[in-house]
Amino acid sequence: MERAADSASMKPSVSVVIPAFNCAAFIDQALGSLVAQTFTDWEAFIVDDGSTDDTAMRCAHWCQQDSRLHLLRQENSGGPSGPRNRAIEASSGEFVALLDPDDWWRVEKLEHQLALMHRWPSLGLLFGDSELVQADGHPIGSYFESLSFVDKARPYVAEREPGFFVARPEFLYFTACVYTGIQTSGVMLRRSALESLGQLFPTDLRNCEDNDLWWRVMERHETGFITTALHAYRQHPDGLSHDVPKLTQGRLVAHIRNYQRLQAAMPSAWARRYRQRIAEHYLFLGWQARMRGDAAAARSAYRASLGWRVGVDAPLAILKSWIPPRSARVQPRST
Repeated sequence: MERAADSASMKPSVSVVIPAFNCAAFIDQALGSLVAQTFTDWEAFIVDDGSTDDTAMRCAHWCQQDSRLHLLRQENSGGPSGPRNRAIEASSGEFVALLDPDDWWRVEKLEHQLALMHRWPSLGLLFGDSELVQADGHPIGSYFESLSFVDKARPYVAEREPGFFVARPEFLYFTACVYTGIQTSGVMLRRSALESLGQLFPTDLRNCEDNDLWWRVMERHETGFITTALHAYRQHPDGLSHDVPKLTQGRLVAHIRNYQRLQAAMPSAWARRYRQRIAEHYLFLGWQARMRGDAAAARSAYRASLGWRVGVDAPLAILKSWIPPRSARVQPRST
């Protein structure tokens, strides 16, 4: 395992993890926001995942300017899990903060979150609101407000400080069945919580790998969130979240794994909601296949949804799959 520090006395408080792949257009803003942090006792590991543009060169330039930045390079792994895991293993801070290369932080991000982690030593995971921005950085609005996240989560959390909420046990089920609400660049984790998992980010998932890790942390450790947006979450067509078919596939795998982990202890009402959500993802996957003109894949997904929830939606969708896709006007619900 790679380690950044030679002795415990040299360990920084926070290790920042940055996976990077073909993000030359955005990486300077991300690294600039890190270097500008009001809290300065940090190290950062940037893992270039086989970029074919100028990403590695730009990162190397930043590393030459600031000794807290470290660049690791590797062949492309096919997703962010491998680079994140390598950075975590190479680092040594008591806390781990995640920064995606197309996002950026407000200057007080680390200081604000670290203070909360110290005041609440039982927290394993802390996240916050995101400021949604367009590809050019123009603000769109609050991520939490777009989901009414705080209002919907309120029955499952307790407000411990103004704007700071700690999860009750059912918050884990809420994040699985309603809204996860967590954007990677807004997360800070206690290293001991990560080490308790065994596996870090699952390398077989190209997306929703982060949700898989959040849920496993929540099972074992206390979770909190703040309503302050301390990072910008960039919306752009090259982002992983804009590849909708792959995103839906990743969601299904992550949700099914999570359901299988939780089902023995999950209250029956939450189990029904969770099965419904998985069924809705299969219906959405079928609708996407139908829009591509792949009727066989559509029917396969519709049939799979029946294994999670018996209802009229899937049989009707199977019948409609024989109709040319131009007749499909209504997109099924998927969250």
